Amino acid sequence: MSMIPSVSRAASTETLTVESLLKEVEENNPAVRAARERWQGALEIPKSARALPNPRASFDVPLQSVETRGGPIQGKASVSQAIPFPGKRGLVGKVASLEARVAQQGYRAAVLAMRSHAANLALDLYHHRRAVEIFDQQIELLRHFSRVAEKKYGAGRGTQAAAFRAQAELSVLENRRTKMRYNIRAEELRLNSLLGRREGTFVPPIEFQHGKALSGDREELKGRALKTRPELLAAMALEEVGEAKRRLALKRYFPDFLIGYETTRIGSGGSSSNFDGRDAHSIRLGITLPFWRGANRARSSAAQREESAATLEVEDLSRRTLSEVSELFERGLMLLEVTTRHGDVVLPQFRSVLAAAQRGYESDSVSFEFLLDAERDLLDQEIFHVRHHVELAKLGPLMERLIGGSL
Repeated sequence: MSMIPSVSRAASTETLTVESLLKEVEENNPAVRAARERWQGALEIPKSARALPNPRASFDVPLQSVETRGGPIQGKASVSQAIPFPGKRGLVGKVASLEARVAQQGYRAAVLAMRSHAANLALDLYHHRRAVEIFDQQIELLRHFSRVAEKKYGAGRGTQAAAFRAQAELSVLENRRTKMRYNIRAEELRLNSLLGRREGTFVPPIEFQHGKALSGDREELKGRALKTRPELLAAMALEEVGEAKRRLALKRYFPDFLIGYETTRIGSGGSSSNFDGRDAHSIRLGITLPFWRGANRARSSAAQREESAATLEVEDLSRRTLSEVSELFERGLMLLEVTTRHGDVVLPQFRSVLAAAQRGYESDSVSFEFLLDAERDLLDQEIFHVRHHVELAKLGPLMERLIGGSL
């Protein structure tokens, strides 16, 4: 069984920015590439949709001899061309062009969705890798506490329970670190799959700008979203598709035309007639009869309902878009305030509590349980702080998905 060569993580100094990762997703993700191919394929359809139907040619060979005044008929050949009623081809082409626009917006939506998904994965991976580093630091700190507890117990200044409690807390923390490392491996697998990479490809350390708020004015973001959100533009194009189909259905009440040419091969009859042995030629003209008016009414009704449904979808999606932009903007303001306060005020306070508890325990003025509580609280707050930064960074790709482009 072939093995994928591993990359030495310790020796690698490569880093990966979230923005470079998102560009890679846009270029290499199979789902994005599939959406791009569907769009490019849809661009080819209007060319054929506007074309005339293929001409028809036919050949007739009589099974029995048929005599005419000019001689026996030896065979017939004809060619004909159907010509749709004026305006039909243009409407068919317009429908195809609008459906290509829908496919284009589907591609844009797929790109933005994958960018957001990749950003979530990358930032979660950063979060869990940073959490493991914090666990490593706290485990070393707990080991120090354990050694202090054992020394105090040996000197008759502490209890054996304190030393056992330190070991138990150490085991719990190591279990949490093990689970976090599993999350890291799972996220690396998902990220490589999203990027179209081979399983086991090394994912370098991830960098992103911490504490970045959503840029732009709220009302400006709302306006951009209504103008450029792909799902909304696709719904608008579908509205036009319904209108074009309805007009096309009305055109079907008018006939199409047929023009053709036919030649009849006449053999020599052996007569003295001027027509003896002369081929016959004729021009054929015809029209279709739009007799089945019920079918046309059904097409017209279906197109009208399709247009109406698209109009309602545009209205609903516009309302939801404005609400989602406002909600995301408010969440960004909240997270920025919380993250700033947490880093400037909360974390220093918890670090001071732990430092005071450590000094107090070493001087026998604080219990070991209080020291462990202070250590546990600081660990949680350190991880919360990383999570706040990550959640704030996730808002950018989410807003870009709503407004249909970069901030």
